[in-house]
Amino acid sequence: MASKDDLFFHEVRVLQRRTRCSNFVCAEFVRAYRKLAPNPVERSLKDFDTDAKDAAGSNYIILNGCPECNRHVYLPTEKAMTCPFVKRDGNICGHPRFDTNKKPFEVRILFLLTCFFCLYAIVMFKLFYLLCLFYRLFTSTI
Repeated sequence: MASKDDLFFHEVRVLQRRTRCSNFVCAEFVRAYRKLAPNPVERSLKDFDTDAKDAAGSNYIILNGCPECNRHVYLPTEKAMTCPFVKRDGNICGHPRFDTNKKPFEVRILFLLTCFFCLYAIVMFKLFYLLCLFYRLFTSTI
């Protein structure tokens, strides 16, 4: 059963999604609530987020991609500001990674839980393929 603090922080996150406010605004709201509430919350919003993420059992990585060539994906640690992909004609794509407001042109969120299931599906497909090959090999020699 979730505590009252957990329910409060969950409602703060739901309100954030509805109003599209930033994390800073949510943290300021919690800070103001602590000052005024008769029973203030003990935990922080960051602690709640960590516990909620652990309870969900998923992680994610935010990746940027090149919208020009649709071939290059920037790792989170990559410092490149333009696309380094070399096209078939030998030219470098060179499309900028960020717009004038320093926001990436293309953002994708990769959920690692989904990737685990994809990896599992690929491994199972390869095993099935190997079984089919062995079946063909043994049935063709008889």
